[in-house]
Amino acid sequence: MLRYVTLPILSIFAIVSNGLLTQHPSAAVVPQSPPVTAMLPSDVAGVLLVDTTAEAWGRFNRFNPLPEEISGPPGLPYLPAQVNFSEHVQSWIGKRAAIVLMPGSTSETTPETSTLLLAAIEEQEEFNSFLNRVKAARVGQELRELQYKGVSIWEWPARTPPEPSPMDAPKEGSAKPFRSRRLASSANSSAFGLKGAKSILVAAPEAEGDKPVLLPNPDSVPSVSRPGWAVVALPGGYAAMSATPDPLKRLVDGWNGEGSLASNPSFQKTLRHPNFARSLVVGYVNLARVEDLNLSSSSLARLGYFPFPVQSVTALATAFKSLAGTASTADGFLWIQSQGIQGEANIHYATPQPAIAELFPPNPSQALVQIPAASYLSISGHQFGQGWNSLIETANIDPSLNAAIAGTQQFVRELTGLDIEQDVVPWLDGEYALFSFPTNRGLFNVPTKTNFGLGLTLQTSDRPAAEAALAKLDQFARSISKEGIRVSNRQIEGQTVVSWEAREPQTRQQVSIFARGWVNENTLVLTSGAGPLEELLPKPYLSLTQAANFSTATRTLPATNQGYFYVNVGSVLTLVNNTIFADLQGTPNPFWDSLQQGIGRIRSFSATSTATPEKIQFNGLMILAPNRPL
Repeated sequence: MLRYVTLPILSIFAIVSNGLLTQHPSAAVVPQSPPVTAMLPSDVAGVLLVDTTAEAWGRFNRFNPLPEEISGPPGLPYLPAQVNFSEHVQSWIGKRAAIVLMPGSTSETTPETSTLLLAAIEEQEEFNSFLNRVKAARVGQELRELQYKGVSIWEWPARTPPEPSPMDAPKEGSAKPFRSRRLASSANSSAFGLKGAKSILVAAPEAEGDKPVLLPNPDSVPSVSRPGWAVVALPGGYAAMSATPDPLKRLVDGWNGEGSLASNPSFQKTLRHPNFARSLVVGYVNLARVEDLNLSSSSLARLGYFPFPVQSVTALATAFKSLAGTASTADGFLWIQSQGIQGEANIHYATPQPAIAELFPPNPSQALVQIPAASYLSISGHQFGQGWNSLIETANIDPSLNAAIAGTQQFVRELTGLDIEQDVVPWLDGEYALFSFPTNRGLFNVPTKTNFGLGLTLQTSDRPAAEAALAKLDQFARSISKEGIRVSNRQIEGQTVVSWEAREPQTRQQVSIFARGWVNENTLVLTSGAGPLEELLPKPYLSLTQAANFSTATRTLPATNQGYFYVNVGSVLTLVNNTIFADLQGTPNPFWDSLQQGIGRIRSFSATSTATPEKIQFNGLMILAPNRPL
């Protein structure tokens, strides 16, 4: 099972190169665990620890372009819509709130019956005021008080409106015109912890004399649906909330006297992470317990508040379940640093796996010197062949992956005439780097100048096999173009390169649309034309390793890795503006202007991955433009 599960995950990240691993030495003393973890069973399926303090989230304001100050987390599940986090919750809630996925008890256990919010109560009077506010907002709704194993659970059941009767349909012409009104309410902005956001826009009918129209509280209108809410105050000064009492009962059941999550050695490994204390969010997953849960798309959809596409979460859950036999836990961290936001995710093996680490040694990153400093995007890695072979092994036992692999093989065969396994994989045993860069020559600049080119650098220890595959590619190009493509040799900087020539439709002149050349005995460079290749041989004027942006984007990612994924966001936006939106220059485009303003705050994104005998680790870093000085 080890080869069929763990290797493919590494292979995917080795091929795409979008993560990183470094080992952190274990501290002799385990840091103090957040108090909420002492209330959770040691075998909890998963927990997301969210920092709730204004001080921690206030670090975002260095990069915040909005007039409102960020003072809290971007939403916590199971907080009623009637409360404002910064005004009604932050005053009583503990430093770390926990979004908890309780362990499954049966095969029918779903996230809906297992998920809850748990927090310490720091100020009891403020918490009482919070409860009173919720009760006042739900006057007229049924309130149930349940006694369960010595604690009281308050529940407001979910309300589903009745099916409308045909008699209730409005008569034609009876509806009044609507216009946008700003009402004094902070329900929506509260979830994001924004101070100063005191109103929301709602649709209100026009009134005679343009007088304000008072709309009824949705909670008092029987025809408006509303999710259920349940809350329990626990001994020791804790509160738990969920959509129904079921998860709260299971939390009470979890107090079995067999130890808490805080005392779990696997979770203590997460506590020892050097960035635990400054992380805004910390995640921990017990893979064996996740395997017990029903994480189907339908069960996740019933959560309602889920912030990610259900399909992607289901896929991730499937991957976690497949890892359960090899890995024991996974954890993740997200923190703010001086130049942006960094995240890290780890998959910890149940027992050391030195064989896997040996298959994926660190990438030397020699191919980066062939990438221009001004590149828009680059993806680098090594040992493509090893990664591909591992995917093939997994595909033999996974029908869905098998279909994807077969589709990729057919696509490459139809596009190039090459068989991946026979013509490509055997000699791709070194580094590789795919990149896009500014150039006004080559395939993508005919007939319109786009200032865009593609490049691919490949290293091999078997040049004859590579030459044989390239010769087969040349012959395929001649055959499908019916001799419309002419393969010829050119001289660049004293080196002989191969160029594909085609006739430009408008001028009827021969232009180079694809070219390749050997930088040295084992390094091949392929580009979208002889013009772009000329800019890269024998090496670019400035390489990516000399670029200040790339250095900033990778400085805090350990150099020992499987390769880099790197995007220069500013350059990409310039390219899009000058190509896709070139005809709209000077024309108002609110959507694109707003989107560009938001994306423009991101200077770059970088990621990398690698493996040790103990774990796989993935890191990503987003460099942001500061809005104000430190």
